[in-house]
Amino acid sequence: MSRGTLAFVGGAEFSAGCDFDAVLLAESRAREVVVLPTATAYENPAKLRARAEEWIGSLGVGCRWHDVYRRADADDPG
Repeated sequence: MSRGTLAFVGGAEFSAGCDFDAVLLAESRAREVVVLPTATAYENPAKLRARAEEWIGSLGVGCRWHDVYRRADADDPG
């Protein structure tokens, strides 16, 4: 298991107010961000995914998306 920085971000994420994202990436030296879109289950996950990939890509790192919308998704080892 690898170690890394964990940040819980919600509400207007991946937008101009999220300047702290660049700081987190710089301090962690991360090359990839994993997004768990738990709060978008009943909104528009595809729209958020596109925005996340664009925002994170603009910061120079990769973006990995895991569909975690409910407890069963979180418990799935696959």
